[in-house]
Amino acid sequence: MRASQFSMVLVLMAASPALAQQSQADKLFEEGAALMKQNKYAEACPKFEQSNKIDPEIGGMLWLADCYERNNQTASAYATYKDAEKMSLDKKDKQQRDKVAQKHMAALEPHLAKLTVLPPQDGRPTGLAVMRDGEVLASDALGLAVPVDPGQHVVTAIAPHYKKWTQNVDVTGEGATVTLTIGPLEKDATAAPPVVVVDNGDPGFAYHVSGIALGVAGLVSLGVGSVFGLVAASKLSASNANGHCDAADTCDSVGLGLRSDAEGAALASTILFIAGGVVLAAGITAFVLAPKKKHTEPTFAAITPAVGNGFYGLAATGRF
Repeated sequence: MRASQFSMVLVLMAASPALAQQSQADKLFEEGAALMKQNKYAEACPKFEQSNKIDPEIGGMLWLADCYERNNQTASAYATYKDAEKMSLDKKDKQQRDKVAQKHMAALEPHLAKLTVLPPQDGRPTGLAVMRDGEVLASDALGLAVPVDPGQHVVTAIAPHYKKWTQNVDVTGEGATVTLTIGPLEKDATAAPPVVVVDNGDPGFAYHVSGIALGVAGLVSLGVGSVFGLVAASKLSASNANGHCDAADTCDSVGLGLRSDAEGAALASTILFIAGGVVLAAGITAFVLAPKKKHTEPTFAAITPAVGNGFYGLAATGRF
């Protein structure tokens, strides 16, 4: 095969996945538009969501925002119009569709329902993580009136040495602002206390403790990764059941949601397996390479639970 022919084959091979993705995005968009014409907004919006994930475009975002608006998902509509506005300005859109987005945002703003989540009145525990509908809130978002779609929402708070706190809140009414205060949080008497060990002679002692702590954390990460792997497989299987997705991977709104959940769980599983392997290897290395020479400076190590925005695990501290 001549060099020019070989180059052409490589170009075609590289372009094929992109063309397939574009075709899938177009197909989902057309399905969403057809559902919109039938006023089936709850079914149309997931089609536009998936289309925009594959191939985000200004026009597609405006269609999605309009679908959200018609489906009374006002906060989602407002945020999507804002994304369309930014994309239009970034791309210097000649059609000036940022003006269209701005017009809709101005009309929506007085009607947005908002939820204010306040920290516990008796003080914010160290490591407090707050989630709304499973999404972790930034710490600086506490106390702010944040637009949410009208309806039921679930607020959850977790912190080391405290029991999980969960509250359902109904946010309804145009322009309404609902305030929810977290707590009171209940102490968890069953929580494992910090493990503190002191040694005054062996400099390798702290390395051994740290190695064990890292090894345990690595094994926990691998175990959680396995759970996410099972969740991904379960979601994928569910998407194929009851005709939600066919052999050509064409899915209805339920199937698309399950496929999206499966992809997220699979990604989390992969990340946790990689991180767990790295941490486990680090623990083994620390344990094996611990120094043998004695010295007089005391060494100590402490292992404590660690909880933060989007992570859970163990923290090892000490003087080596």
